[in-house]
Amino acid sequence: MLTASPTLLFYRGDFERAEMRRERVTEDEITGAVRQSGFGSFQDVEAIILEADGNLAVIGAAEAGDASALPDGSR
Repeated sequence: MLTASPTLLFYRGDFERAEMRRERVTEDEITGAVRQSGFGSFQDVEAIILEADGNLAVIGAAEAGDASALPDGSR
């Protein structure tokens, strides 16, 4: 059985376009996840991660801490 690794799709104001293409995730899907998480602006978002189960995790800037929970190599 194969398991996927979490993938960073957005970090500190920048979309990770190559990762988005590879994972086939659109900007509209990411924007929807931001809204569903209660954020009204990308300025309030530190990172967005495509989790191994296919869900998009949105981490607010205020909750990011030292960002040690982000996928390796993302910082």
